[in-house]
Amino acid sequence: MVDFTKYIPGHSICEGLTEGERKCIEQCASLVHFNAGQSLFTEGQEARNFYIILSGQVSIETKNGFESRLQIQQLAENEIIGWSWLFDNNEWNFTARAIEFTRAIAFSAEQLRNELDANPLLGYKFVKQFSYLMMQRLQRTRQLLMQHAGQAGRK
Repeated sequence: MVDFTKYIPGHSICEGLTEGERKCIEQCASLVHFNAGQSLFTEGQEARNFYIILSGQVSIETKNGFESRLQIQQLAENEIIGWSWLFDNNEWNFTARAIEFTRAIAFSAEQLRNELDANPLLGYKFVKQFSYLMMQRLQRTRQLLMQHAGQAGRK
């Protein structure tokens, strides 16, 4: 069991959770690391984990229809990677690759889903907080797209 609040004091994923609820989440966590260039997960594969980055940087990428990949976002310390585990098809829609040596906390999706199903109040709190983080990420992506569209319009 990993006391992830030791690594991420006050991380927003813990907001509103009691100590007991936090301990349920911690039971699903393990410390992991990835070398530069190593994939955390690959588009099309089963989503078995989600991650909180402790140190390092990770690129979120997708296939661009050719041989190369298109970077969608770059994430760093304290950011969460991976939403696909929440949904029924739980298949990755993107690839996440470490840009540099990266330490993270990995949460077992299956174990966490079981904990959330067994405790509906915890499930509600956790999914509500996770959804808020997803909304923030989508807003950031929209801002980046608007910036790129503005730059393309000036050319």
